[in-house]
Amino acid sequence: MMRTMAGTQQHAPDKPHSVIFIGRFQPFHNGHEQVIRNLVERYGTLTVGIGSANESGLLRNPFTLEERKEMLAIALGDLGEKVRIVRIDDKHHDRLWAEHVISLGEFSRFVSDNDWVRRCLKGALEEIPYPGLIDRDVLEGKHIRHAMATGGEWKGRVSPKIAHYLERMNAEGLMRKLLKTHREQSKN
Repeated sequence: MMRTMAGTQQHAPDKPHSVIFIGRFQPFHNGHEQVIRNLVERYGTLTVGIGSANESGLLRNPFTLEERKEMLAIALGDLGEKVRIVRIDDKHHDRLWAEHVISLGEFSRFVSDNDWVRRCLKGALEEIPYPGLIDRDVLEGKHIRHAMATGGEWKGRVSPKIAHYLERMNAEGLMRKLLKTHREQSKN
């Protein structure tokens, strides 16, 4: 940490993209965007890891990797090369998953609000305190997905551009179908 002439704190420069922020982005919402922009402002660059990249078509992970990459590009396009996106597949084994993440770049630090991610990466990378979300209970993917599936209000939880993208792809229809399938499978 360095002090500027005005006395404000600024972080010492890192290697480009040495900080990684991992999320599933199911869907990419206003909280994700707020955190990413905050981290880019603090560190100059950021690697964004799209978790569960190998899963889609599920109630918990409805959107494909390509759809999530498109959402990030729509929302963060103005940041250009300051943000690098990497794919993070589920490995269903803590150590293998952590090794996979570390193999994706020269990361020295990570940011996550997920206890499992923090446990897996503890000791391997330095944890940066999570900048926090405004209205965490509202800006949580499972609540947004549920609102999409049940006709609730979700468009105010994502940027207008993301809402338009999700409407064009009929995300509400997808979520209704996945919820119906989940309920039918739960009965059996």
